[in-house]
Amino acid sequence: MAVLLKVAVFVGICTALVAVLVAWYTKENFDPETVRGKKVVICGASTGIGEELAYQYAKLGAQLLLVARREEALKKVVVRCGELGAQQANYVVADLSSLEAAKHLAAETNKLFDGPDVLILNHFMPFYEIWNQNSNLDNVPRYFAVNTISYINIATLLLPGLQKTNGSIVVVSSLVGVVPVPRTAPYCGNKHALHGFFDTLRQDLALQGTQRDLHNTVCPGLYRHKECS
Repeated sequence: MAVLLKVAVFVGICTALVAVLVAWYTKENFDPETVRGKKVVICGASTGIGEELAYQYAKLGAQLLLVARREEALKKVVVRCGELGAQQANYVVADLSSLEAAKHLAAETNKLFDGPDVLILNHFMPFYEIWNQNSNLDNVPRYFAVNTISYINIATLLLPGLQKTNGSIVVVSSLVGVVPVPRTAPYCGNKHALHGFFDTLRQDLALQGTQRDLHNTVCPGLYRHKECS
């Protein structure tokens, strides 16, 4: 366990260093005004990475639609986004594991925005156990529904609007989507599937003459979170 902890710390430090280097390299080329007024949908926005992204977009004057399961937590994030300078901040409460919820989100997005500029897929259901000692096959469909299929559903339903605005999809994946890590078997499988789908989607869109940078996949290292959104 001590070895795993050391590995986790090392990976976290490496990820942070890479993030700092990327931020430093691109800082002079970034114009904050390009974000002002952008229509941004963030899934998994009630805590963790999604919450922080909401605050950063709010500071830049974006229009926000925040999505998560926990309404009270979402309300607090929406209020804070308004205080930070968001042009508008709205929310949708949804358990995105179902196709019906994805369709509801798409309908609400279309009511609010004439095509989103940015879609951030960040919600997840974590797993950190030795699989053969803690396997529950009844839960496997749930892991894939939340961590993989919902991403495909939402991206597909919002894709026409994103193409209309020449927008972007940001897929928040994980280090385990690239490198297998012990105690993450189903989650690792979920994230590997995301890379396969969205990397292929990028190629499909390129063949159709669509912009090549429609989607970006981000792979954070290990981090502490309060509760999955």
